[in-house]
Amino acid sequence: MGGLRTRSTRHACRRAGSLVMVPAATLFVVWCVLLSPPAAAAAHEPAGDGGETVGTADGRPAVPPAGARIKPLPWEVASPRLLLNLGSRTLTYFGPGGDVRTYAVAIGRREKPTPTGDYHVAVKLVDPVWWPPDGGPPVQPGPDNPLGSRWLGLSLPRYGIHGTNAPGSIGRAVSRGCVRLYDDQARELFDLVPLGTPVRIVYETVAPEAREGLGPAVSIYPDTYRRGTNALSRVLELLAGAGIALADETGGGGDRPAGGTAGRPGATLPFSRADLTSILAAVEAWGRPVTLYSGIRMNGELVAAPSLRWGDEVWVPVAAIEQALGVRPAGPDAGPAGAGQAASETAGAGLALAGPLTATPPVARATAVLDGRRIPAYAVNGRQFVDGTTLVRFLPGSRWSAGPDLPGVDLVLVYVNGRPVGATAFVADGRTFVPLRRIAETLDHEVVWDQANRVALVNGTAVSGRLVDDRLHVPLRQVAELLGATVNWDPERRRVDVVR
Repeated sequence: MGGLRTRSTRHACRRAGSLVMVPAATLFVVWCVLLSPPAAAAAHEPAGDGGETVGTADGRPAVPPAGARIKPLPWEVASPRLLLNLGSRTLTYFGPGGDVRTYAVAIGRREKPTPTGDYHVAVKLVDPVWWPPDGGPPVQPGPDNPLGSRWLGLSLPRYGIHGTNAPGSIGRAVSRGCVRLYDDQARELFDLVPLGTPVRIVYETVAPEAREGLGPAVSIYPDTYRRGTNALSRVLELLAGAGIALADETGGGGDRPAGGTAGRPGATLPFSRADLTSILAAVEAWGRPVTLYSGIRMNGELVAAPSLRWGDEVWVPVAAIEQALGVRPAGPDAGPAGAGQAASETAGAGLALAGPLTATPPVARATAVLDGRRIPAYAVNGRQFVDGTTLVRFLPGSRWSAGPDLPGVDLVLVYVNGRPVGATAFVADGRTFVPLRRIAETLDHEVVWDQANRVALVNGTAVSGRLVDDRLHVPLRQVAELLGATVNWDPERRRVDVVR
């Protein structure tokens, strides 16, 4: 799956002048570091031969001024201070007055990892000069300089936080050990931190959070440096330390976590050990971070259900969508005979995978049936999930969001005499269109599809409208006239009620 709205508990990533939400569970790392013993946090990792050779435009090396004696305050009490988590590839600034900003960064590649430990800002340079490691001529300030326009040198020689001329590298492990920011953010941070600002660098890839009212969540980042931080035993230990139990540890299971009330998430993460094992394997195989949630927002209401977020893509459980529709998997709906029968050969349109789809144990391709349509899905130990992009493709009127705290799904649900009919409606050109066959047959009207004329016959009356995946949808007024029913559309609740 990093500043933030200042003086606020909502956290977001600053990226190219915009705010991108970061899972709140990431903040667990900050909490752990704040409470951890200084000695443990300050343990320095060998620096190796990474880092960069940096100087000024007049040829002077980037070293502290002669005679300078910087005595930084302890990290825990200093303001401002910086926290770099190599696992989540985020740099967080803690400033005066509760000013908190989190930036996405690039870090050292596996062969030249960014060292962990406690350091401080020892050098500040505007328009640094870079000496290539191959002994080539120095690169002067400008668009060809990989250090960008600002350099914050650490008390660890050759290592620093700097801008970049390669914005596409942010969020990746590609440097020689230094830390890259988008160049505009490097300029911003440069103005915020004075010499002596403490910098704590940690490596944490698991961030659980017990969230009151929302249910627990855990973010898991790829173990880039292969340090075993995503071993199942360690993840379980961190979850237990945060007061989070898995479904099979509390007798819960299925798609509703133990402890949930009135459809709201409880204190249990609704995934089993087997689920977690599969997901951990997929994180490493795909190189993508994931956040596991205990609920989703369905049409704005909190519903207890397992869900996942892979980067900016959301996976929601098919069972939760079925529950909202009021049906279990059903056969094809209105339209030509056999509509919706063909299984798709494409899977998961929304998630671009960098590695094999099948992990061990498996996270595999699957085919789900929603609203009579066979759609691409994913299976985690047999439990089916559909990604948001695919959901929008196959369920008319649906939409999804990653959300600041939980994934969200909105469906335009159709009810007949107070009962859901297992299909969705959609709004187009200022009108609401509903599935004709589901409504008509629920009210005991015969519907026949006339393939030659591409119309439906309702009690012998020809009806045309909009075909979506060979299913006829008609405006609400037409339903009222054809079926002699009262129709109500509530846009706030995204609900159509047909009553007769």
